[in-house]
Amino acid sequence: MKKLSLILVSIAVAGLAAACSSGEDIPYTVAEHYFQNSGVKELPAAPITTREEFDSLFGCAAVMGKDGMPTPIDFSEQYVIAVGKPESEYLSTLVPVSLKHEKGNIVFTYRYTKGKKTSYSTVPCLILVVDNEHKGPLLFREIQ
Repeated sequence: MKKLSLILVSIAVAGLAAACSSGEDIPYTVAEHYFQNSGVKELPAAPITTREEFDSLFGCAAVMGKDGMPTPIDFSEQYVIAVGKPESEYLSTLVPVSLKHEKGNIVFTYRYTKGKKTSYSTVPCLILVVDNEHKGPLLFREIQ
């Protein structure tokens, strides 16, 4: 009986630790067909909550065909989390890994990959659209 109790307590502690460390997932949409405006050297480390602020940082890049329009953003119900990297002559990608509630914070984890050198330069950026019901201090975690 003592062994069974010890096993059950161990399982409960392990489950609680996993739940606390992983946090609660927050749903989001990756905004497509936007680019970082020239002259913008750094994106804010805080949520973007107004159309005016967003438009000062990003431009639209609509393309032909199905799903060619920029992702709609309703700032009365949503906000934006954005991460970017400096202009580079390397193929660079930013990919969302997770967005979670952790210890009172909103934690955005993303993967940054720097690829082959190119003959042109780009400014990589990643934009997430999140519902206003998920608010809190914002923390970024980059993994490679």
